[in-house]
Amino acid sequence: MSKPKMQHCFNCGEALGVYETYCGDGPEVCGSSECNREARNAESEARASRFAEAMEDDFNRYNGGW
Repeated sequence: MSKPKMQHCFNCGEALGVYETYCGDGPEVCGSSECNREARNAESEARASRFAEAMEDDFNRYNGGW
């Protein structure tokens, strides 16, 4: 189990409290509309990057390298 520590918003850095590392979907944000939007944009960019990497690999990592 990880040690509790101060967690911060992904976008603005606002302190969110002391607890174990966040394990939810996507980056943790304070709840403001701007921070939520930035988190969604970051997730979209990461998803697109993973898809592009998989295409470059001809999806071999997913089909067992056939």
